[in-house]
Amino acid sequence: MSQQPDPHVPSRHDHHSAEGHKPEPDEHAIRERAHEIWLQEGMPEGREIEHWMRARRDLGLDLDMDAGSD
Repeated sequence: MSQQPDPHVPSRHDHHSAEGHKPEPDEHAIRERAHEIWLQEGMPEGREIEHWMRARRDLGLDLDMDAGSD
């Protein structure tokens, strides 16, 4: 049986800088926070993107995404 990736962590999609070469500097922190959220919510399946985005918000990393919403 092959080992499957954690279902709560988005598959390895490195977030690249404008140059397209460097991963997002806070990716490890986001991953850890998303994991904490996943555990707190009882390890639900299929909510990895929600947990990832919530982790970004919790860490204050998506402020620019909120600028266009009312």
